[in-house]
Amino acid sequence: MVGAVATVLGVACGEGGGGPEPPPPTPNRQPEVLGEVPAQTMLPGETLTIDVSGIFSDPDGDALTITATGGEDVVALSVAGTSVVVRVADGVEVIGTVVVPLTITASDPDGLSASVGAAVSIFQPNRGPTVVGAIPDTSLEAGTAFETDAGALFSDPDRDPLTFEAESDTEFVEAEVTDGKITVRGAGPGSAVVTVTATDPHGEMASLSAEVSVFASVIIDRDFSSTDGWTFIDAEGTVEDGVMQLTKTDAESWALAASTSVGSWTDWEITAVMGRAEEEGVFPAIAVAPGALLTSGYAFGIGSGWEEDGVTEPHNYMTFYVTVSLFEITLQRIPAASGHSDLIQSAPGELTEVRFSIKDATMRAHIGDTELFAWPVPPSYPRTIGGLSLVTYSDQAGVSTLWDHISGEGVRAGAADREYPDQGPRERSRPDPGR
Repeated sequence: MVGAVATVLGVACGEGGGGPEPPPPTPNRQPEVLGEVPAQTMLPGETLTIDVSGIFSDPDGDALTITATGGEDVVALSVAGTSVVVRVADGVEVIGTVVVPLTITASDPDGLSASVGAAVSIFQPNRGPTVVGAIPDTSLEAGTAFETDAGALFSDPDRDPLTFEAESDTEFVEAEVTDGKITVRGAGPGSAVVTVTATDPHGEMASLSAEVSVFASVIIDRDFSSTDGWTFIDAEGTVEDGVMQLTKTDAESWALAASTSVGSWTDWEITAVMGRAEEEGVFPAIAVAPGALLTSGYAFGIGSGWEEDGVTEPHNYMTFYVTVSLFEITLQRIPAASGHSDLIQSAPGELTEVRFSIKDATMRAHIGDTELFAWPVPPSYPRTIGGLSLVTYSDQAGVSTLWDHISGEGVRAGAADREYPDQGPRERSRPDPGR
């Protein structure tokens, strides 16, 4: 660091005038220190002036030169008269408090000198964190998540450790921070603003936000240009003009067309265009299971001619809890999810588009905008879908149902979300297809 120099006139000793020849000059004496430099404090952006006019004196009255050294690589020094001027050097970043020791020296013309020390404390007040990155507005599939590093989004000019928090303003998106990693997860179709906040130890904060849109995942979307993607169990499938005919081959069993790829889903909805080929005694149904295809689950079927014990008027839609054992499939009717609707087309060759779903812990069926029922699913009953089958239900072989299209959406569920219930609805019955 460059030192600073200035000249100070000392105080002359003796009296002028004529008279006898003066005696020989006395030997030169060094400057004297009259006091100490008080402790000095400054902010990084300030210029500090230290007045040393009362600190030094020369007993011979010599002019004194002031120099200042110290603080190399931290401060820049200069001298103006009897003052030392201090400023933070260009390019130097001060963090916290930095104490710079200086040496201030007064020298006479003969090179004799005296020095004092000075301590300059440069104090940087706390500065809050700043945003240096961004989370782009994102579209996210329901049930999936993405991660990002919180530390890459913020910086603290004082190098303080930061703590992070993430929050979402709607239930459609979940956001959290663990070990410095921000996880944003799509909980359901919708949108939210996710805000991430960084806080330093002094409570200063900085935040950034991003909009996250969540779209439903596609469970299945198939026409019937072929029978690819289906496994037939006690059934035959034939396709004509984009419609699959599912024919029952064993009078003692259900006829199933099981989807070969489903996955595990929550908050799901299945849409099917279905009907029957025969006048009576056959019913198309959608069967869903929380796990493998042939585990217990639900079946929703349509068609006139249902006959049930305790039902005064035959229904044309029925919903069952299906219990599958090694030797038997047992149907347990759900009365609150069964009934009659004039919107259901039951004549041979007629098709009805139905939507069957469990969302927000409620089972529903719709035809168009009309809701057939809304049944709150008890906590012990399954709510996820892991298997999907199309069913031809009848007590005779050789009869068929018709399927034009099937599609579905839901929220992806992990293995931990799969449900395997230990009981079903209390009312047990086995429907008679009737004639």
